[in-house]
Amino acid sequence: MRILIVIIFFILINIGSVNADVPDKFIGKWSVTFIPREGFPWWTQIKYPIYLEINQSLVMMDFGHDIKCTPNILFYDDEIDAIVFNHCLPKKSELAFAPVFIFSKIKRNLLGKVVTYKELFELEGKLLEGL
Repeated sequence: MRILIVIIFFILINIGSVNADVPDKFIGKWSVTFIPREGFPWWTQIKYPIYLEINQSLVMMDFGHDIKCTPNILFYDDEIDAIVFNHCLPKKSELAFAPVFIFSKIKRNLLGKVVTYKELFELEGKLLEGL
């Protein structure tokens, strides 16, 4: 299983920034919060964006305090109806796996997962109206 994850990770890195052709339902500026859960508080260890700005081929991650970046990997996975992109900030350690964000649209909100070799925590995105 770990070999499969490593292979998929290297494939994603090698395709680089692809034209994601993100469906319209994901387009917009979203306010993002973590969803509390039991267990280790990974959301305190891995920076997550407080805003996501998504268009058809680009995601801008806004972490507040004038820290913004754009993931170099973004694609839409039609099998799971989700957009997938890598974290664009440096890792705390070279030994750590780089986090990946997976966002689906559930009713009016985004539901996101932050994963490495396991699911770390979930995020919720609410569309900011009037922008």
